[in-house]
Amino acid sequence: MMPVPSTLTNIALPTMRKIARLLVGVLLCFFSMFPSATFADTHKSEYGYSDLYGELTPSQVYELVKNIDALIMRYAQKHRPQRVNALPTDPIRVSNYTPEQVFVALLALSDNIDRFLQANHLPLIKRIEREQNNAIPAEVYLQAGLCLDSLIMAMSRIENGKSFGDFYALKESDKTKTPSDVYALVDLVHRKLFVLLDAGSQQQ
Repeated sequence: MMPVPSTLTNIALPTMRKIARLLVGVLLCFFSMFPSATFADTHKSEYGYSDLYGELTPSQVYELVKNIDALIMRYAQKHRPQRVNALPTDPIRVSNYTPEQVFVALLALSDNIDRFLQANHLPLIKRIEREQNNAIPAEVYLQAGLCLDSLIMAMSRIENGKSFGDFYALKESDKTKTPSDVYALVDLVHRKLFVLLDAGSQQQ
């Protein structure tokens, strides 16, 4: 092979670098037009998406329900201590559950919390309406949030002057939760509240 003249190399390399930079710039410009759509499509298929509510994951819903559970345990320990040992402690493990099934479970929990609210002369929980036939995590999250808001409102009346802001904190330390995990926790909270409400009605 014949050696490439040094003058040609000196000319070709800078030109090639310019062409490469130009191509990179064009590609970056092209992909910058579409990443949000691509990202959204990925998460739409994995978690569900709502133009009104945005997107949320089961892990975020789980953290919210954990706060509901903590608030109910606070109520039990302070106002029904004789029933604490009777409360269920173990979730019933399920698998392959969907956000829709979690949503239905939260509606049942909302019905139970309504009994608690009525006893304290407070307005009942609102119900989130599904955008489609099946609920998505964003809608599940909003219904769980309404449950938490109503419980905090009731506790603020029962324990006048106390602050309950800590129950709105979301740690989300474990981001691997599934709808099945959320359902199991909602069901556990529902069973706890059922025991407490029955104990309260027996005392009246």
